[in-house]
Amino acid sequence: MFPRARRNFLGYIGKLEIAGIILAPIAYSLFSIFYSLFSIFYFLSPVRVAEGGTTVTSMLTVLGIDISAVILNHGNPITLNTDATTSVDINYTISGGSCAAVETGKSTSTAFRFGVANACATGNPEVKTLNCYNRASRVTSTCSSGSFNVTDTVEIWYFSDATDSSSSYPNEHWEAFVVAADSSGNSSNATSSAVELNSLLAIDVTTSTIDYGSMAPSSTTSSTNQIATVKNAGNSSTTLQISGTALTAGANSIATSSQHYATSTFTFGGAEQSLSGSAAAVSGFTIPRPPLDARWATTTPLPSVIYQHSAVVNNGFIYTTGGYDGAVTSTVYFAPISSTNSVGAWATTTPLPRAIYLHSAVVNNGFIYTTGGYDGAVTSTVYFAPISSTNSVGAWATTTPLPTAVYQHSAVVNNGFIYTTGGCNAGTCSAITSTVYFAPISSTNSVGAWATTTPLPSAIYGHSAVVNNGFIYTTGGCATGAGQCPTSTVFFAPISATNSVGAWATTTPLPDRLRLHSAVVNNGFIYTTGGYTGSATSAVLFAPISATNSVGAWATTTPLPSAIYYHSAVVNNGFIYTTGGYAGAATSTVLFASAASRDTYWGVSVPAGTASSSYTGTNTFTAVFAP
Repeated sequence: MFPRARRNFLGYIGKLEIAGIILAPIAYSLFSIFYSLFSIFYFLSPVRVAEGGTTVTSMLTVLGIDISAVILNHGNPITLNTDATTSVDINYTISGGSCAAVETGKSTSTAFRFGVANACATGNPEVKTLNCYNRASRVTSTCSSGSFNVTDTVEIWYFSDATDSSSSYPNEHWEAFVVAADSSGNSSNATSSAVELNSLLAIDVTTSTIDYGSMAPSSTTSSTNQIATVKNAGNSSTTLQISGTALTAGANSIATSSQHYATSTFTFGGAEQSLSGSAAAVSGFTIPRPPLDARWATTTPLPSVIYQHSAVVNNGFIYTTGGYDGAVTSTVYFAPISSTNSVGAWATTTPLPRAIYLHSAVVNNGFIYTTGGYDGAVTSTVYFAPISSTNSVGAWATTTPLPTAVYQHSAVVNNGFIYTTGGCNAGTCSAITSTVYFAPISSTNSVGAWATTTPLPSAIYGHSAVVNNGFIYTTGGCATGAGQCPTSTVFFAPISATNSVGAWATTTPLPDRLRLHSAVVNNGFIYTTGGYTGSATSAVLFAPISATNSVGAWATTTPLPSAIYYHSAVVNNGFIYTTGGYAGAATSTVLFASAASRDTYWGVSVPAGTASSSYTGTNTFTAVFAP
């Protein structure tokens, strides 16, 4: 095109001048070439010129594409919505030689925190829900004179990185980046001016009612506590203040101070706090900004190294079942979780009837269930045992076995039904399955008849499943086919009103292929811990679950202190715990980290002489910024 030719020509003149100094004998010849080229340049000039009384018009079409007027959020600071996404616009103009040449479908736009520009301000961005977003929708104007006005919209999550003065990134900002190409493959890119993303201080109490039930005068709730879970619904760390009113029924009332609360279970009348009409700080209560605290801490290790086991949590105690500790074991360990969320001393309790490993355990209504596993051969056995009032495990018994022997599967429980997903039906996983079984848990806590339901789209094993809001999710594992062991695939499916599983679909895949990890779900986030990607990994991944129950973009968060796989993770009171595992050698290590939510525990006393009625009051939870 003409401007490019002119720039090249002037560059060539410079080279001639330098050559003329060094090679004077050929200067005249070079001058002749220069004169000829100049004449051609002159006559192709894009203006009308007189040449002996004749008018000559030169014609030239300039090909290319241009992006201009890129603006993020209309130039305003970004203010996020609580516990949701916020729609943020990226406006820009694409121009080219003709409307036919400009193809808006070939443009890509992102919004990002400046510190991740190298990974996000590209045509192939590394999308992360903390700081890099790709467009979710697009509106374009009608082309006029080779130009389109485009509005892309990104959906930014409430926990995204703030950049204002009170944030962790006060010297950064957010920008938008646009890259586009035309039908000839010419491309262009542009970046917006900077805007801030504001800090958001917000919490969400996930229950609307603290229901103490029916009580008699002169009684307390004793060691029975009601739970109100507090979730960080913003992008800043927070502490908590609580205030409240008296419980009233007409002219009758129960004093505000009759309600007590704490950050762990308590027996009424101990060291817990009394509710006040004035806002009071909750002792020992801090919630980090989502998705996870900045560090993992070690706590009381297991009594012996163990891996290929399965852990559950119930009533503030962690339980590990079976596994491998140099040999296949039937040992069951349990330990209390303290008021500081660290793990207390481990002890053994009633062992399994037989040593098993590579099984999957769940807990429901105070009973532990183990499904399948390997005990010298693949087994279909299902064991169950009650958890006693002292939190030890009672006698194990067998219940309805699975229809087929299976191990390296993953089980979940929902609404009184157990579900098993995938797994291996033969030793060395020479036969793997996509089968999903489900069975009801009876009123006596035994397991009813198993049935098949909608199978997974492909056979997998070594994966990890979770359940949230009536949907089952499987993460990673090994599937059949080249390059599919491990796999990054994430499947999800609804659980129907009849408790069968509906159609499975794929959702946002993991950023890397992964197996032998352990996944948990907490307050609308899925977390994967450790695992094997071709080698052991310490990575912790997280993704939000959207309002449509699909999984959003995955990102990394605080990694484990060291790589592990074949471990088992649980979540309790907003903390994630990993138990045991393997990475070159078996380990007894137990780690824990806060996952941006905490429980508050409540009790009440009813004074003597209180009139019979239904009493209500209002408790107020207030977030307090904790930099």
